[in-house]
Amino acid sequence: MRRLLSFAAFAILTGCRASEPPAPAPSTGPPPRLVGCGAVYRDGACALPADGALSIFVPGAPPALAVEVGGARLPHRSRAVPGGALVSLDAPASGVLVVRAAEEPLARWTLRPPELGVPDDEAALIAALAGADADRRGLIESVLARRRLRAGDVEAAQTRFAAAEAAHAAVGRVSAIARDLEAQVYVALYHTVRFDDARALLGRHALVAPDAYGEVSAAYLGGLLAWRTGDALGALAGLTEARRGYAQLGATREVLGAVEAEAIVLRALGRGEVALERLADVAARLPADARCDRARLALNTGWVQTLERSRRGRGVDPRPALTEAHAAFSSGACASRGAQRNAAFNLALAAIEMGEPAESRRWLATLPADDATLRWWRPDIEGRLALLAGDPVTAIERFTALAALAGPATPETLWRAEMGLGDAHWLAGETDAALAAWRRAEQALDAEALRLPVDGDRAYFVADRARSARRLVAALVE
Repeated sequence: MRRLLSFAAFAILTGCRASEPPAPAPSTGPPPRLVGCGAVYRDGACALPADGALSIFVPGAPPALAVEVGGARLPHRSRAVPGGALVSLDAPASGVLVVRAAEEPLARWTLRPPELGVPDDEAALIAALAGADADRRGLIESVLARRRLRAGDVEAAQTRFAAAEAAHAAVGRVSAIARDLEAQVYVALYHTVRFDDARALLGRHALVAPDAYGEVSAAYLGGLLAWRTGDALGALAGLTEARRGYAQLGATREVLGAVEAEAIVLRALGRGEVALERLADVAARLPADARCDRARLALNTGWVQTLERSRRGRGVDPRPALTEAHAAFSSGACASRGAQRNAAFNLALAAIEMGEPAESRRWLATLPADDATLRWWRPDIEGRLALLAGDPVTAIERFTALAALAGPATPETLWRAEMGLGDAHWLAGETDAALAAWRRAEQALDAEALRLPVDGDRAYFVADRARSARRLVAALVE
C-alpha cells in the first residue's frame, strides 16, 4: 500500500552515511562530486571512512582521469552512470585528493583521518557520553537519537537530535547535521504526521549546505512530502530526480528506495504498467544475495499488482510476491514486524481481489486492530468484506470511518470511502444515499484530476478511477 514506501525510506534516512561537497573546480562545467566520506566539515574537508573507499562522480564524458593523493597516483575504477562516470578508489591516507583530466585539475579535497567509532551497546554509549568532548558527543548523541526512534520514543529522539546538532555544529561536522535532519523529516512525515514541521526541517537542511548525498536526499524527502500532502506531480518530479541522483552517486540501496516510491506514485496516477516495469528493472539488477532488498521489492510489486487487478478485474495474481515478502520479513536477517504486517495486510486485500474473502479474513485476523500504520486502509478492507457478506450496516459504518480519516490532502482515500458508501447504501436499498455518495466520489476525483496536466497524467488518473462514474450512471439508468 501507499505507506509501504516509508519502510525503505526509514532504512535509508536513519543511517549515518555521508557524502561531501568538493572545493570549487577550475572548469566552467558542473564540478565533480566526492561521495562516501565518513563525515564532511564546514570547510569542505572529508573524514575518510574506516575502509578508505571513496567515489567521485564526474559529470559528462571526460577523457582519461588521473587521481592522486599527496602527488602520488592512485589506482581507480571507472564506470558509466547516468550523466557521467563514477570513479571508485581506495584512499590510503589523509592528504589532498586531486582528480585530473588531461593533467588539468578538475577538483580537489582535503582528506582527514577516519573518525573514531562509537560503542554499539546503549549503556556503553551513555557512559561514554559523560566524559566526551564536543567532537565525540555529537556522534554519540546521533546514535542514541536513532536508537530512540527505533524504540518508538519520538520525543526522546528529538531531544537527542537537538543535543547532537549543537555538538556537531561546534566542530563543523555539517554532514552529520544533514543526516540527522533527514531522519527528523522522515519522522515528521510518517510518525508525528506534522507536515509543517517537515517543511521547516527541509528548509533548515538546505541552510546546512548539504553534501552531494544530502542534496539528492532533499529531493527524495521533498518528493515524499509532496506525496503525503496530495501533490502527485510534485512527488513524481522529486522522486525521479532522487532516483537519477542516487544512481550518479552509486547509492544502490537508495536507488531502490526511490524506485519503489516512484512506482507507488506512478500507480496512483494510473500508470501501473510503467510502475511494474520500473520495479522489475531494478529487481533484475539486484545481486543474488540481496534477500532483504528483494523482499521489499516483492512487497511493493505485490501491492501494485493488487491495485492493477482491482482496476482491470484481471491480471497477475499478486499473492506469490506478497507471500515471498511476508516469509522474508517474518524471520531471519530480514525480520521486521512493520514490514511483516504490511505484507499480511496486502495479502488480505489481494485475497479479496482474487475472490477469496475467507482467506482475507484469516490474514486480517493476524494483525492488531489498533495498528496505526494501517488506519488508512483497514476500514476499507473491512467494509469490502462486509459488502461481500451482505452486511450493509457494518459496511456503512466502516466506510464512514474511512471518510472521516480522509481530508483535503487525501482525495484518493475519500474517493475509496465514498465509493464504498455508495455500494453499501445501494445494497441496503437506500438509492438516494447511494447516488449522493457516488456523486461525492466523483467530486473528490474531479478535484484531484484538476491538479494534473490535461494531456498527460490526468487522462491516466481519470481512466483509472472511472468506476465511480460507471456505477453512478448505471444506477441512474436502473
